[in-house]
Amino acid sequence: MKPNDAAREHVLRPPEQIQKLVTGDIKKLNRRLLGIARRLDSEVRSHRVARTPPGRILASFYRKIVNTASAIELLKQRRHIEEGWILLRVLLESHVNFFYFLGNDPKDMVQRYADAAILDKIKHLREVSFYRGTPMANMDEPAEWGKIESDIKQRYSSKEIEAVRRNGFSGLNFQERAKSVGL
Repeated sequence: MKPNDAAREHVLRPPEQIQKLVTGDIKKLNRRLLGIARRLDSEVRSHRVARTPPGRILASFYRKIVNTASAIELLKQRRHIEEGWILLRVLLESHVNFFYFLGNDPKDMVQRYADAAILDKIKHLREVSFYRGTPMANMDEPAEWGKIESDIKQRYSSKEIEAVRRNGFSGLNFQERAKSVGL
């Protein structure tokens, strides 16, 4: 065997061998990381910061990240790979949202998050009539919805309102949000 052949052979290791050298058994690693993430989620929820509005929102983002990662692992175990890829998008978006929220003014983020959620709920209530007159509606009259929507619109420019309606609390599409957090 020539020296070049040995070097070439060394470079062309099978992916499984490289994976084991880097991470060991990825299934074991993922199980350990999910266990740590679940313990951290439990600790975060009991922390005093989680009793504040920004803390609750961040804790909910983190919980969504942990639960989505756990769901991906279950799908992988059952060989539902395509479905796992779909949830990977949810995981990535939750990750970006977490860091976007964390990287901006907490008071502003809470207000934007609440406003985006309320606008989305009003849109939903307008689109479906079966809630009207039930306790689920919480807002019985479309006129009340208009007043709440008007109050929210006063806090933003018309361009910002459309962006929030289209892209959620950040007003940025996923790619712009990811870039803003350095991803």
